[in-house]
Amino acid sequence: MANQAFSNKEYFASYFYLTEKITVPVLIITGNEDYAIGPDHHKNFLFPNKKVRAIQGKHMLYLENNEEFKSIIQEFVG
Repeated sequence: MANQAFSNKEYFASYFYLTEKITVPVLIITGNEDYAIGPDHHKNFLFPNKKVRAIQGKHMLYLENNEEFKSIIQEFVG
């Protein structure tokens, strides 16, 4: 399955330019130690109405820092 995903040229394509057209509120939760994609990866997104929260953790924040992760989502959706 991984070979199939990685062999698809669209898997590695950049779609950041499309994010500027999305106007609904967007929440980005990033790990300050996420070196799978980089802790500053979120800066590439151009959402005009985004909220970024960096928390302690790596790439799987919903497992590593579950309580804070849930709290941020609950606050965002109100």
